[in-house]
This record gives sequence, structure tokens and C-alpha cells, in this order.
Amino acid sequence: FSNFILTVVNLDLTWTQSGWGELPLEELGLRSDAPYRVHDLVSDQIYEWRGAWNFVELNPQQMPVHIFRIIAAATEVMSA
Repeated sequence: FSNFILTVVNLDLTWTQSGWGELPLEELGLRSDAPYRVHDLVSDQIYEWRGAWNFVELNPQQMPVHIFRIIAAATEVMSA
């Protein structure tokens, strides 16, 4: 498992935008049945995600961007 970065940006300067994003877990070497963590490099918060689809909300006045580093524990990585 290597460093993977996911960037999500709200280009709307007025309104909060939100939605579901899909990660290609198999291509990232992550198991679909195990949780994994993402570290927001902007806010320094860590979130636990599960599955390919995860919800993200971006408020342009508070947090218009997330730059996530995807973290996987050894038990969460698919064996080759």
C-alpha cells in the first residue's frame, strides 16, 4: 500500500455543496468489507470510512476543500 491522495473541492463560493464519492477500493488494494481511514491534510482530522461510497460536505466559508490521504491498516489491505 502506498500513499494515495483524494482531493475534493467546492468551486461554489456561496453555497455548501455535498455528495457521495466512490473510491475504487480494489484498485487501491483495500477490502470492501473493512473500514479504512482518511486523513484530511488541511484540517488534520481523521475519518473512518467503510465501503466504496462515502459522503463529503464542503462549506465555502469554513472548509472549501478536503485533501485526504487514504490510510489502511495491515489487516485492511487485500493480499496479493
